[in-house]
Parts: sequence; C-alpha cells; structure tokens
Amino acid sequence: MTPCSEDHAASTGPGDILQRSLDMLERSQLNLEASLANLEQSLTIQHTISKLVGSQEELRRMVMTLLYGSDVPVATPTPDPPADDPTPPVKNEDDGEHEIKRTDLPPTTPASPVVERQEEEEEEISSVSSVSSEEEDDLSDVPRGEEHIRQGYLTRGQLAEAAKYTMMESTSWENQMAEEGDEEEDETGSMSSEDSGSDYEIESDEDAVTSGEENDSGDDELMEVEDPEEDPSQKGSQRPSALSNANSEKLSIWKCVVCEKKIKGNWQRRRRHIYSHEGLRVSCPVTGCSAKLGEANMTGHFKRTHDTTRSSLPADNQAELKADMERIIQAATELERKYFPPSSFISFAETVERREVKLCCQKCGKMYGDVHTRRDHVGFHLKQKIACPLDECEYSGRVRPIMVHLRRKHGKILDDLTTEERNRLEESRREFNEKMEAVMEEYFPEARKTAEVEPFCKKCGKKSFSRLAKRDHVGLHIKATFPCPFRGCTYFGRASSMFNHLTYTHGRTAHTLKSKEHHRLVHSRKTFYDQVDAVMKEYFS
Repeated sequence: MTPCSEDHAASTGPGDILQRSLDMLERSQLNLEASLANLEQSLTIQHTISKLVGSQEELRRMVMTLLYGSDVPVATPTPDPPADDPTPPVKNEDDGEHEIKRTDLPPTTPASPVVERQEEEEEEISSVSSVSSEEEDDLSDVPRGEEHIRQGYLTRGQLAEAAKYTMMESTSWENQMAEEGDEEEDETGSMSSEDSGSDYEIESDEDAVTSGEENDSGDDELMEVEDPEEDPSQKGSQRPSALSNANSEKLSIWKCVVCEKKIKGNWQRRRRHIYSHEGLRVSCPVTGCSAKLGEANMTGHFKRTHDTTRSSLPADNQAELKADMERIIQAATELERKYFPPSSFISFAETVERREVKLCCQKCGKMYGDVHTRRDHVGFHLKQKIACPLDECEYSGRVRPIMVHLRRKHGKILDDLTTEERNRLEESRREFNEKMEAVMEEYFPEARKTAEVEPFCKKCGKKSFSRLAKRDHVGLHIKATFPCPFRGCTYFGRASSMFNHLTYTHGRTAHTLKSKEHHRLVHSRKTFYDQVDAVMKEYFS
C-alpha cells in the first residue's frame, strides 16, 4: 500500500470522523453565541428607539403647550418590549454601547433570523421621521394671530417668500450656466441638414451668394447638402437644457447684411454662408488631389473620389485637414460681425407644422409614423400588392418592398426605368394608394387628422420638407432637368445636384461664375422651377 492510500485510510477512520464532528459542533456553538449576541444588540437598539420616540412625544407636548397655552392630551405611547422577552431589560445606553463594542460578529447567512430582525428595525427607524413630519404639521396649524415671533427670526409668510426667492434664484442661476455651456457646445455641434418645412433658407457651403436679379427667379431657398462627418467623441447624451437651447438656435432667423439673404439655423449655418461669400475652402489632404472642399462636401468628396471616409484617412492627413478647417473657421468667426452683427437677428421661426405622429393600428396594435408605411401596413392586412414594372419579372409586393426589389434584384432606381416601366409603376402605385386611403380610417382612425400636414409625396410617399427639396423631387418624377451653364459641358441635373456639379467638376459656386454663365444658370433654373411648379399640386398638397 502506498503512503498516499495509508493517509486516506487514516483520515476516514472513526476517530478522525468524530474529531471533525466535534470541531464542527464547536464552530456551530460559537456561531450560535454570536447570533444570540447580535439579537441582544438588536433588542437594545429597539429599546433605545422606543425611548427616543417617547422623548419626541414629550417634546411635541411641550411645544404645543407653549403655543396654545393649554395641555395637550398625551399620544398613545409606543409599547415597550413584552415582559416575557427572554432578554433582560437594558438599564442604560452606556451598557448597550459596551455590548456593541464587546461583540465581534461574523457575517450572517441569508437565512439567518438576525437579518429579518434588522429589516424590522429599519422600518421602526423610518417611523421616527414620520413623527417629525407630524410635529411640522401641528406647527403649521397655528393661527397667524397667535404666532409667537422671536427677535431675529422670520414669520411663516416671510419664510415662504424667502424659500420661493431662493428657488427662483437657484433656477435662474442653473439656466444661466446651462445656456453658457450650450453656447460653447453649439460652436462645435452638427445639426441636421433637413429643413423644418418653412420658406426660410438653410444656407450651406455649396450655396450660391447671388445678386438681386435672382430674387425673381424663385431663389428664396438654397440647396440642402449633406453635413460633414461628425466626430464620434462629440456625440453623446446632452442635458435637457442643452437640447432645448439647440432647438431654439435651430429656429433662429438671421439676415445677412451684405446680400440680405435670410439664414435659418445655428452658427454653423451662418458660418457656411460666410464661407460662400469669402470663398473659404480647404485643400483635400489626399496626396495628388488638388480639389478645394467646403465644410459640407467633404464626406461626398472622400466617398466618391477616393472611396474612403474622413475617419479612415491616415493620421497625418487628418491632422492636415483639421488644421485647415480650424483656419477657415477662425477666419469666418472673425468676419461674423461683418455679415451677421447682433442687429441682423430677425426672429424665431414658427413651428406651424406637425411632425410625424406614430399612430396605432386598430387591428393589430402596431405603430407607424408616416403615410407610406401605414399604406403598406393596410395593404398587408388586405393582402394587396402591386407587380414589378419590369415585364420579365413576376415579383409582386407592396410599395416599399417593390422599391427595394428594384434596387437589389435589378440594380435600378426610378431614373433608370424606361418611360413605359415608369408609367406602369406609377399607375399601379396610384391605384394601390387610393385603395388603401379608402379604408385607412378603419385601421388608423387618426390618420385623416394629420394627413394634411405631412410633407409626403402623393405618388411615392417620400418625405420632402423644404420648397427646394419638393421642386427637385417633382423634377425627379417628371424627369425635368436643366443644363450646366458651362459651354461644352453635357451635364444635366436638378437644382441641388447642379450646385454639387459646379463645385465638384468646375470648382465654382454661383457667385463666382462669370456674368454670361451666371445668366445662363439663372435662366435655366427659372425654366426648371416653372415646369415643376406647374404640376406641384399633383405631388404635394
């Protein structure tokens, strides 16, 4: 037999088992003694609390006697621990403290009754605070005429006024601090390029600073372009006051004192307008590229020309771009008072338009926020579909699935369809929408109440807020475009895409065009606007 097996046999002998049992019994006895000591401590605390409650009751009676000049009936005292309690009564608090110091308690198990007892003690302790609140209620019932006013103290009315003033002052200070912080955040924040639906302009870096002769051609709104990539480190949760201040700034309307155009939005919008006046651009940091970029078209340039993103650029290129951006931002900041002095602020835009309201389907409870998703949902209930406009395809679906199908299966968008295919699709979609609208109230009873304020195309359901976006969208439907003003250039596009073309292809903006080119641009754009405005009501209410 090996030594290991001999040790194992010895450890399982009767004597060893008995010895281990005695050790366990001894440890259990010690734990029991500690639990009893803990229970004794708990009862000591309970008795102390009872004495404290009794003292507070006596104090309450004394205060009421002082105020009313007569004795107050004694409240029902808190009962002491029962007489048959096995623990002897505590003589004084000093002994209780001595017991607490003497006992070294081990951690109790979740099943220990001591834990439950401590929870009862916490409930009893919480009842003490209710006694204090009762005292305050009793004091508040004292008539004003009988109120005893000590020298150097305030009356209840004065206290209330002082508290109100303090609260107002604190709130005012917090709001002031929040606004100061928000002004700093707004310097670097990025706002959405989507217009709020009003007729005011949202100026972007691409936008033209045109002369007064353009005002008659419908140039009261400027193009919307994609915002530059946001720095992820600047994203995150904002304080409610910051969000409120940002929304207010977004609705502010300013008038450029140089060209008298109205710019709606925060400082970033006005800064881009200054860029267009001063021709401020940054150089593309990619080696071998000589493009001059505006703040708003960086993302598109990096994606289309270099198939990359701003955040994917090498570190040295990012540093170069950052330094260049800081240069033009500083230049625009120094020129702010030249274009937008404090007196150029006009007002805040009115938010007359109701945004998307998520309505609940009465049949299944699902919620949808806009017209075309509700139509498709009703079509799902009614099992209504439209056919793919391509002859060789047998696919059918609702409106949005059809658009996804065209893009994924056939690699086409609306512009890629032939006239026959386009007409077939729009006719099918019109019939589908009419059928769904006829029964819409059965599924979404509130839909009729909000339909008149929702900026959705009647033909395809696409959302377009600003006048410019609606014109370009209608131009997409009717295939209306106008030519590039440069001789020899064969590009045709709509308003927003034309500004991008001028910037990316020719490195120009409208205000840097020569007089002949500028005249051709104004004339062609006016013709385009007249063409789409003539059928606007067929697409937008």
